[in-house]
Amino acid sequence: MEAPPRKPWPLLVAIIVAWLFGVGGCTEGSQIIAGYWSPAPDFGEIAAKGSTDEERAAVRAAGERCHTATDGARRRVFPFGVATFVLGAAMVVFSARAMAGRKSARSLLIQLLVVQALFVGVREYATRDLKRECMDITFAAVRLGMKDKDRPPAITSGDVPSGLLDAGVMVAIALRSLAAGLVVLALTRPRSVAWFDAMEARRLPPGGAG
Repeated sequence: MEAPPRKPWPLLVAIIVAWLFGVGGCTEGSQIIAGYWSPAPDFGEIAAKGSTDEERAAVRAAGERCHTATDGARRRVFPFGVATFVLGAAMVVFSARAMAGRKSARSLLIQLLVVQALFVGVREYATRDLKRECMDITFAAVRLGMKDKDRPPAITSGDVPSGLLDAGVMVAIALRSLAAGLVVLALTRPRSVAWFDAMEARRLPPGGAG
């Protein structure tokens, strides 16, 4: 039997990246879903690392603001979590099938990449308000996780220009879409298509139809 055709390296990289997108979607979706099924977080552990009573109280208040905003957005965010997980799982499955040379998986993987990129853009833009509400506790958790001598001055969401967060979200969406576009490009290159055709031909019986 002839050795299987060698997979073009851009195709190999593209499939691995698509698989990582899928794993990331599964992980992120699971975290969103679990966040709504888990008990309310206790921000006391983070606050206890504060240097003063005033700082500890501010950290607890920031945590409660984040929790209240997130809980209030359950009907909007929970479906995003489920869809994120489902899309991620589908990408993991079809990336694995594409790696094995399944021609049909290549077409479906391309469609999933486009859908996931559009979906991530919509999700990130639609939930940007929660990022701002949770910014203070995020900053505090990072800062208080450092050693006392290494801690920078405390900053809050009020120190961040109002348009900067939206700009950051748009940049993240653009970079994510660019990465997905490069993967799609690699999957549609003539050498990639030829590899899938050759792999499909190996699985067909002599004289079988494609």
